[in-house]
Amino acid sequence: YGRQSLSKYEEDLLPDIYEAAINENDGNLMKSLKKYFEQQWEVKYGSSNEWFILFLKEYKDCPILSIVLQLLFEGIDDTCMDETNVFNDLWCTITNNGLKSIENFSDNKKRSVLFQGLREYYRPKLFELLEKIKIPDKDNLYELALDNVAEYGWLQGLQAVKKRIIPIFFEALLKNIPVSSDTIEKPVQPKVEAPTSVSEQSCMFGENTQISWKFSGIGKLRVTWFFNDQPLSTDNRLQVTETDDGTSILTIRQVELGDQGVYTTRATNAFGVAEGQTTLKIDCIKPVINADLNSALKVTKGETMALKIVSSGTPKPDIVWMKDDNELTPNDRIQVTTSDGNDDKYTMAILNVQPGDQGEYSAKIFNVGGSLESNKCKVTVSKSPVFIVKLTTQKVKQGTTAVFVTKIDGYPTPTITWLLNGKPLTAKEGVQVQFDATTGEVKLSIQNVVLEQHAGSITCRLENPHGNQEETVRLDVLAAPIITTQLPKEQETVSGRDVTLKVVARGSPPPSAQCLS
Repeated sequence: YGRQSLSKYEEDLLPDIYEAAINENDGNLMKSLKKYFEQQWEVKYGSSNEWFILFLKEYKDCPILSIVLQLLFEGIDDTCMDETNVFNDLWCTITNNGLKSIENFSDNKKRSVLFQGLREYYRPKLFELLEKIKIPDKDNLYELALDNVAEYGWLQGLQAVKKRIIPIFFEALLKNIPVSSDTIEKPVQPKVEAPTSVSEQSCMFGENTQISWKFSGIGKLRVTWFFNDQPLSTDNRLQVTETDDGTSILTIRQVELGDQGVYTTRATNAFGVAEGQTTLKIDCIKPVINADLNSALKVTKGETMALKIVSSGTPKPDIVWMKDDNELTPNDRIQVTTSDGNDDKYTMAILNVQPGDQGEYSAKIFNVGGSLESNKCKVTVSKSPVFIVKLTTQKVKQGTTAVFVTKIDGYPTPTITWLLNGKPLTAKEGVQVQFDATTGEVKLSIQNVVLEQHAGSITCRLENPHGNQEETVRLDVLAAPIITTQLPKEQETVSGRDVTLKVVARGSPPPSAQCLS
């Protein structure tokens, strides 16, 4: 009854010993059983075929088949434990189709044993059929037909002796062959149910696709999938399903570029392996620009510049922004944005635009399907003059230096003009003007200010091609009082009349007078 009978004694054996004996194909128990039966058959039936005749008669009720098949086929014992139809299918295959139907799986050393057994199995049925149709056993025809039927099965085996049989008798012979229609030509090993075991298919990037292969063969087939010769891991996106007719289906959701490659489906049973191979190609759509860059853009210095492109393609294209044909690297000031989902908008923004940002901007858009470049956009930076820091009124003492400081901006750099009481100041008047282009600071210095010459309004005027602006403040010169006309040393008057004494003085602020007697 083979090693399966050990299950009756599981409680009487150590677990480790039981598990090793029941599971290992090359364990000591299996080796001993095989050796025992081989010795018994060699001793008792070495010169006779009667043992095989008895075995075949008892086949359907005799579990000893598992031991026989252990000797003929490697590794079948584990399968027979949970696939009860394997032996019945194997039996129908070899008794209908002959030894050739399983020669790929038979141990060559045991082939002659099985061949002799099959000859004895076919002998009574074949000879009875030949005699029934009245075909004479001329020139050892019966034995020749028996050899061919045992080797190739009923149909192919009889075809080998067709020329030695009268056609009308041969036709009757074929009609009476005892072959079961549901088992004839049934394969032992797995078989791909397709004209070819290699195929190609394509799928659009981002869509769903399925790859399927149908297999047939004796027993329950174990199907595994491989991708580029590596075991395929399944997840929520890659799933494998099996149908009752032997079809294995791989479903790939939202196909990615990395899914392109060779998928192998491998079906295995106790007698062999069959494979179906599909090469999956991912189709892509070359990028197109739906909304391109404008040819020119004017931007105000210090503000934010934004360039936008609308482009579509499958897979979603990547983009590289360029200035004067040099690739731009995003940073805190240069920001690149690609919209998610179905939005095909691409944006490049530059914060706090400076004159150095002027130039020709473009973009290269690409995916695996191809690439293209956008229009070139010429960006011009400008800014009308503006006072960032206002002028303030200055009060200085006469004879010292008056300094006016302001901070300006504008592009191109504005022309700066200083005016005193509406008239331009010149260097001849002890005037000095300084301008720091980096910081935008402007400084006016008037040395040795004089009340009569410099007091009044100071104006700073800015001008560039985009506009003008000016600021006006006062320059107050502080001067100590000076008497320009003294009182008379003597003044005659008549008693009872008014007397007027006059003194003239100047200063800044205007001085006040007080009479003393």
